[in-house]
Amino acid sequence: NKETFVPVLTKTLWSVMGLFILFGLVNYLNYGSGTKTTITLNLPSGSFVGKVVPLAFAFASLLNIPLFLFPASITLEAKLLGDTQRSLARTWSKNGLR
Repeated sequence: NKETFVPVLTKTLWSVMGLFILFGLVNYLNYGSGTKTTITLNLPSGSFVGKVVPLAFAFASLLNIPLFLFPASITLEAKLLGDTQRSLARTWSKNGLR
């Protein structure tokens, strides 16, 4: 329903923004101004958790890159290779593009 999309999107975005503000306010009131903006900086630097969590974030970010590039690669394949019949040359062209 196209008529209800914009109002639902607007309400959803305002709700998410309100939850972020509420979450930040509650945590600021709870932990005070000593809290650093990057969450991993709040972990104890000498502990096992303080060393593993930033590495886990970096690894998860690295694994997300193919997910972000997949729609673009599908679009490029469709534009550059077209709807040709399956062949070995087309398969290797797709592999090279990816």
